[in-house]
Amino acid sequence: MAIACDVTFATDYPGVNKNKHGDIRLEKGPVFAKGAPINKKINRLLEQTAKKLQMAVQYELTPRMTGTDADKMRLTGKGVPVSLVSLPLRYMHSPVETASLKDIEEEIELLVEMIANLTGEENLNPLED
Repeated sequence: MAIACDVTFATDYPGVNKNKHGDIRLEKGPVFAKGAPINKKINRLLEQTAKKLQMAVQYELTPRMTGTDADKMRLTGKGVPVSLVSLPLRYMHSPVETASLKDIEEEIELLVEMIANLTGEENLNPLED
């Protein structure tokens, strides 16, 4: 399994069409990708861990590609189940990019907790229950 960590566009500023770009906010938790490239079972592990930690999470849709390293990681070798966890980032690709320390700390806590609880027996095959 592989979990890509990246940033995603926060849409919590005036003038953004949230119907078009989604509603991603700073300090509302890490952002999980959902879509064809993403392994649902890894996302389920992340969601269960967030629930255990009483941590809010957000979602973004990635129908075909994520635009991140997850796209290449999933095609490595015979294929690798991947997930993508992103930090909301306001004003991306500008001199005033803004992220929340709270979101950064929560993402670290989430990933550490999830990884620490892996047994090595997880079935990530999307065709099996």
